[in-house]
Amino acid sequence: MKHAIPLLAAALLVSGCAAPTDSEDTASSSEALKKFHVVDHADPIPIEVFQKLAHFEKLTQADLDKVYRIEHDIDVASDRTIHATESFTLRSWLSFPHKGIMLIPGPVTNAAFYNIDVDGYDSGVILGRDGYFSWNVDLEGAGKSSFPADGRVCDTQRGVDDLTPVLQIIREERWVPKVDILGESWGGGIATELCALHSARSCVLSSMLYKNTTPFGASLFLTPAFHAFLDSLTDGYFPTNGPFYFQFVAASTTDVQNYTFATQPGNYSTAPLYAPFSMPFFDPTNARVPGLVIFGDQDVTVPLSDAQDLVNDYGAGSKGSAKLIVLSGAGHVPRVEAAASATWWADVLDFLHSVKE
Repeated sequence: MKHAIPLLAAALLVSGCAAPTDSEDTASSSEALKKFHVVDHADPIPIEVFQKLAHFEKLTQADLDKVYRIEHDIDVASDRTIHATESFTLRSWLSFPHKGIMLIPGPVTNAAFYNIDVDGYDSGVILGRDGYFSWNVDLEGAGKSSFPADGRVCDTQRGVDDLTPVLQIIREERWVPKVDILGESWGGGIATELCALHSARSCVLSSMLYKNTTPFGASLFLTPAFHAFLDSLTDGYFPTNGPFYFQFVAASTTDVQNYTFATQPGNYSTAPLYAPFSMPFFDPTNARVPGLVIFGDQDVTVPLSDAQDLVNDYGAGSKGSAKLIVLSGAGHVPRVEAAASATWWADVLDFLHSVKE
């Protein structure tokens, strides 16, 4: 029996078996999933993966730590495509049950902001070496996903509709029983809504804005002048350049800053930027899985009381509950801050390991 698990991994890899679907999830799936057959146009799995799994008894630590990446273009509706970057290791295939996690970015950032090509900051490397199939998604109107004519249509509900089929793809293609979901800021709002589904296993929320901002935060993005500026963008897209992102990575290393300035500029749907004008813009009360909220105590845009409100409301109408971790000395995006990133990842992994099925 000692060979059963590795051989089963290879068999699943070759066969592409589909994971069972929860009946309640099928009934509550998004309209995109109900109306359209999900198609995944993905890069092929590298032949090296098959070859090494066939000789699992010879695998070295370096073999197990090597990270592979696949690009997916998932047709979630007749007019909508979600791009995802999947990272995994051989350890991901050999871990049972298989573990999958979806990472959802915040506003004016794309999926590459998770896979920062700097040691200690690349989520795909960190999660892959922990045995995960890690899927970073570009929301519609951002990155390499589809761009509707009017970016304003890419609201929270549309994000939920678009990513529900992606959860299905992760489960079926990688034989993951239930998927962990991690979201930052507006992406965290989408994550909480997805965590009402039976296909979710846990929910990690960071850099969140829920009901209230600080006076400083309000002066930045809740003024009539900023609303008027968004209205002036007739196509519903907000253009960014490299220097714009200094506010996100000011507390990070030069390498992280340079990576961000090179990969994040582009046009982004304005829907997430309108959302704070009508807080709360998501409903965490129906989340049914364990949750973790991470807050930096030096966040100048969100008060601690707002994070506490989110924890209190999370799962209040269902079976879920959340805990709060306050990171001392951390700001709004601790995942990319030089002094907080390692602690942030340690807390995330500790939480993921603690979740019981």
